[in-house]
Amino acid sequence: MDHYARNLDALRKTRPELADAIDRAAPDPRHYRLLDTRSGAPTLEIIADDGKAEFWHSRYDPLREAERDISSIDHSSIYIPLFAGCGLGYSLRLLWDRHREEFFDLVLVERDAGILRLAMEVTRLDDILSDPRVYIHIGEDLNAWGELVRKITPALVSGKLQAVVHPPSQKLYRAYYQNAFEILRQRMRLARAEFDLMIRSGATIQKNLWLNLPAAVHSFGLREAGNLLNKRPAIVVAAGPSLDKNAFLLRQAQSGFTIFCVDTAYRTLKNQGVDPDFVVSTDPTELNAKHFENVVPAPNTILAFDPEVYFAIPARWPHRRMFLNLEKAAFTRWLEETAGPYGYLPKGGSVGHTAFYLARELGADPIIFVGLDLAFDPEGGTTHAAASALRREHGKIEEGVLQADLGPRFNARPLREEIVWVNGVRGKLVPTSQIMALYIRQFGEEFRRTQAKIIDATEGGALLDGTEIMTLEEALRRYALQEATLRQRLAELQPSASSLSRLREEIQRIAEALESMAPLAAEGIGLCVQLAPQTAAGAALRETPEWERIGECFNALYQSQEIKIAMEQTLFSAVYYFIQKERFDRTDIRLNKYKNYFESYQALRPSFRELLKRVETILE
Repeated sequence: MDHYARNLDALRKTRPELADAIDRAAPDPRHYRLLDTRSGAPTLEIIADDGKAEFWHSRYDPLREAERDISSIDHSSIYIPLFAGCGLGYSLRLLWDRHREEFFDLVLVERDAGILRLAMEVTRLDDILSDPRVYIHIGEDLNAWGELVRKITPALVSGKLQAVVHPPSQKLYRAYYQNAFEILRQRMRLARAEFDLMIRSGATIQKNLWLNLPAAVHSFGLREAGNLLNKRPAIVVAAGPSLDKNAFLLRQAQSGFTIFCVDTAYRTLKNQGVDPDFVVSTDPTELNAKHFENVVPAPNTILAFDPEVYFAIPARWPHRRMFLNLEKAAFTRWLEETAGPYGYLPKGGSVGHTAFYLARELGADPIIFVGLDLAFDPEGGTTHAAASALRREHGKIEEGVLQADLGPRFNARPLREEIVWVNGVRGKLVPTSQIMALYIRQFGEEFRRTQAKIIDATEGGALLDGTEIMTLEEALRRYALQEATLRQRLAELQPSASSLSRLREEIQRIAEALESMAPLAAEGIGLCVQLAPQTAAGAALRETPEWERIGECFNALYQSQEIKIAMEQTLFSAVYYFIQKERFDRTDIRLNKYKNYFESYQALRPSFRELLKRVETILE
């Protein structure tokens, strides 16, 4: 039976661009042939250019084969199926029909649009293709696949991914699917690292947001800076160990380049007599302040900070500051509307990413990197430049090893690092950490999106896609630009006036909302305690008025914009626990999630109420 028109119509309603791509992908009958089988379900024969044939399914019973394809899935808990190759849709259809109640989201990645078109011809998929929680990537563009993975990461971390692999697809397009899985793994590693940070430090980050508000309102932003550099050269200084070898060259660069320095490299530059134009700081921990101890900033150096940075750094900075607002949180969006606009800048995985984003946003071209090693010296050395508080020592790392010992650093013990081997700028593999391997991929992705020339003058470390390798001495000689007007523009950057009275009124409104919501949290806790002995009733408990009321209390708190502004990242751990999926009948798990959220709110609310009073006082 030809299901194509019905399937295409369903796909067009939810994903019109994908539907158009599929409709254009008419398979060449010289290479794709649908053949009948004894079971009545067609099989597919693909004929390669060399004349060899590959059967996409069993020549006898493709439906029984589909049973085998899904047999490895663990159905004991909620999961997320990841289909790597759809074949003719038999496994997809079977899993959907038999196990739909066991998953909320489903991911399909298929290299060949023609294959999906044939699947839509022979298998009814309209209900699947029209479901908004089915995420589909079709085609060879793995950058687009990476973008999709990034967008759906919150869904992916809320359940266990289980792969349903179509063996012939893997055989014919092995490199494609290997790369697709690697992109997924790296993105999930990065997401877990970010979520682990939020679980551990969400309260600290939210506190920084509030305590950085007074500095933010007395800072200028991207709006005032505009296209400041307008295709003029800039240097981004990171804190890799190679910086100790060539930082002295930057003394001669101060008049011909705009220098952006990450805070971890600031002391190294100062020790070399270099005063950068911008010091970029983003890390929320108290350790970050160590980079500024016993350092006297030059009057012309601007601190560029984001709202999550450790609050004492902007508060103690004696000169001009630039506020790099983030779009990610309710607080920062509220601040943009109430005291801005400042303009948003992405944060990236590291402070080096932020420094690069800032140089790019201000129109720098070329952008020259120094100290961006993102790798360890296999002969032994240090993780950072000598003056960085993050610096650890390490011994020789033998080629191919998967772990290496790193020595202690300030206030931290030695650790054993998982090692990844990547291409180095000198043509050999070099060791790096898993998190730096993610940073390398992030930089490569961003460099592809950047029109400016990117030059790596690190003189060592990992090879970064999209860069031109050059010594720092050569880069300085080739691109130096003497221009007094730019220095004058930098000197003239000043913050716009903000309405402090409006800010104080807003803070009072948010504080009142924190108090007014407290009775709902208390009521929710009481109802959770009341229903706890009844969870053996399973799904039937969801039909009671008490259960409905718990949901109302939770939704009122969770959806409150004021609570999100005040405490969103503080409550991240409770929210992360809540979004982990459970079976519909596991009311005991859902009840614990409700209770944990209510109790977290009640426990943390008083300290944030006091914090708001403190900020309001500073603004007077």
